Amino acid sequence: MTDVSIWMPIIWSDYDKDTSRLSLEQHGIYLMLIKEYWNNGGPIENDIMGIYRSLGALTDSEQKNILYILDKYFKLENGYYHHSRIEAELTKALENKKSKSDAGKKGMASRYNKTITSDITELQRSNNPSPSPSPVTKVTKSIPKPLLDFKSHFDSFKEITGKGYSTINDARKRKLEILYEKKLIASLDDWVLEIGKIPKSQFLMVDWVTWGIDWILEERNFLKLKEGNYETASRNNQNTSRNGDGKPSLSEQLGREIAAVGAKYAVSDKL
Repeated sequence: MTDVSIWMPIIWSDYDKDTSRLSLEQHGIYLMLIKEYWNNGGPIENDIMGIYRSLGALTDSEQKNILYILDKYFKLENGYYHHSRIEAELTKALENKKSKSDAGKKGMASRYNKTITSDITELQRSNNPSPSPSPVTKVTKSIPKPLLDFKSHFDSFKEITGKGYSTINDARKRKLEILYEKKLIASLDDWVLEIGKIPKSQFLMVDWVTWGIDWILEERNFLKLKEGNYETASRNNQNTSRNGDGKPSLSEQLGREIAAVGAKYAVSDKL
């Protein structure tokens, strides 16, 4: 989900111009889809049954109106429903948040430098009581900024899980950066190792399959994956040992496939 500190603007005059002929139920569905898009941080996956469940659509009327609103206001591309206005507002909100964050970091660095400079000046004066002023050494503290190969991260996710993604937008990049900042991962190798747990999970691969890249990028969900909360044996118990015919078990096959993906994307991109 998108960071809750990012609020979404709604220009009601623009909304009214585009929706004046909608029924009360259709208005509610459209607003729920807008909320779903914003919280996902990007386009909605073309999983109609998943959308029904997410919006709580139980009646034929509600489900038909969902299809009507999707067809009328969203554009289906590469397996995802896109909405240009929401995408523009989301990008703008993330840019505003980033500019404020950068300004805050710059101000903090400036205050830090002033404190260090003052301390050094006082030290020099106490050690050298000369009538002429001593030169002041200015100490600066650089703020590291991660350089990540976003495409390799998302492509390896797709290759391991079979789950696609529409775009690598700013929201998804920021979520990945947060995983690094919180030290949940330290390199692309770590990412491949943790994502490699997904195919072994009955919950994620069988019981609930409507999740996507945005869900796993959420810090709390990724932490559960890292801690092994989603690792479960399959229903046919094929993961624990070799098959009777001597062929590798499912877990062994998955392990080999994940190791191959890790070798393909191997880097040392620690922050």
